[in-house]
Amino acid sequence: MITLNMSMYCCVCCIVATRAHCSGWLIMKGTTKALSPSAPVRVVIIIIQLFILPSLGVTGAPMGVAALLSGFYGEATVVVIASLVVRLRDKRKRRTMQTATVGREQIEMLAAEETEREDLTLDDHCELEHEHTV
Repeated sequence: MITLNMSMYCCVCCIVATRAHCSGWLIMKGTTKALSPSAPVRVVIIIIQLFILPSLGVTGAPMGVAALLSGFYGEATVVVIASLVVRLRDKRKRRTMQTATVGREQIEMLAAEETEREDLTLDDHCELEHEHTV
């Protein structure tokens, strides 16, 4: 039984590091709202595990450890998914802003060309009027 308990902990360091990185990134971005589903997911997974594991023959300390670890893995998964969603949303926002900037620059260039054309036509009219009066 001790070997089973210790083997469950072998991947914890990778999961902890990934979750900490994604949580820190989300906190730095100021999107802590994306972290809010992780805690309820953890509780739900723990409760589900506490009902399922006894039917599989796991009882006592191994059941508690398995339930807590699966809850932590579920929470880490939700945090990673939230960070991916925020990252994709930011990429889309940047693309639309770049498109809008390029579109705005093109509109400004067209407007500048039109004003140049209008200026030329006004100058031409002035020259024509000057020639008629002389």
